[in-house]
Amino acid sequence: MRRGQIFSQVFVLLLASIIFILILVYGYKAISQFTQRSEQIGLIDFENDFKNSVKSISLDFGSVKRVELTLPPKHRQVCVFCSPDQQGSCDPSPEFQEDHPLLVESWQSGSQNVFLVPLSDTPVLVERVEAQDGGFCTAVIDGKVSLRMEGKGDHALVGPWQ
Repeated sequence: MRRGQIFSQVFVLLLASIIFILILVYGYKAISQFTQRSEQIGLIDFENDFKNSVKSISLDFGSVKRVELTLPPKHRQVCVFCSPDQQGSCDPSPEFQEDHPLLVESWQSGSQNVFLVPLSDTPVLVERVEAQDGGFCTAVIDGKVSLRMEGKGDHALVGPWQ
């Protein structure tokens, strides 16, 4: 082989390996963005389903229904507090406040009343909600949470499904 052919083969191999690495990096970024967006979509679906369930039952006084909401798989728990319009009439129990001081403090700011554990980046605020015992947490099982909703005429009483 001539000396020029050896340099051209090395150049081609080097260029091919650089292109291969760029394709791998691009693929990794695309897949990670896809999973991140699917989680965001799951959270938005959860919030919309929760709001629609509260809206539909709140006007039907006395009726009770079980609502199953789907969450992204990384969440282990859902904590619900009273919405800001109900906040004056219901406060979480002292035991609950001791167990979840950061959640209670965030709730008191008024920007969020539904918390996912581990915490999500997107705040969830659902209006016209009275939480059972002023606030509660319930486990997420297989990506689903079961809630008991009772219509109160102008709001909904929400608690864990027992």
